[in-house]
Amino acid sequence: LSLRRQRQMCIRDSFTPELAASLTNLANRLAGLRHGEEALAVAREAAGLLRGLADKRPDVFRSDLAASLSNLANRLGFAGERKEALAVAQEAVDLGRVLAATRSDTLEAELAASLGNLAVWLDASGRQQDALAAAREAVERYRGPAARHPDVFAPSLARSLVVLGDRLARDGQAGAAVASLRE
Repeated sequence: LSLRRQRQMCIRDSFTPELAASLTNLANRLAGLRHGEEALAVAREAAGLLRGLADKRPDVFRSDLAASLSNLANRLGFAGERKEALAVAQEAVDLGRVLAATRSDTLEAELAASLGNLAVWLDASGRQQDALAAAREAVERYRGPAARHPDVFAPSLARSLVVLGDRLARDGQAGAAVASLRE
């Protein structure tokens, strides 16, 4: 019986990454259909599964956890839970900084995406200067990957430049905002 239970646990654990990915996709689809509460619950479940996986195998699952936390931050923010959204977005950025230390273009871009997300929730929390700093760092983090792989990362750099331009305009820096948008 003990061996059978161990085998069942191994089988169940082998499907957890796919389940977490499916739950993340479901959360995004539910949010798109304006089922915010359900989307938030599903996003929490996905992040919880990935947190457990990252605890066991950080080398494999930390990146997925960071992306899931960023997604969860969005679901929280849109549900009006801005304080928790900000904390979760910051956790995603902190995790992304550890991952980006490897200098992988993909991980650097994932950190940039988390920084862009953090900028949104910092701004929503009334922390405009911190939001501007996060948006600037997101642009800088995208520049290297976009220069080396423009077909993959240039669209994300362009989106982050728009976010930065918006933040600059809100800060009264019209000239810098226009320059960011033109780029």
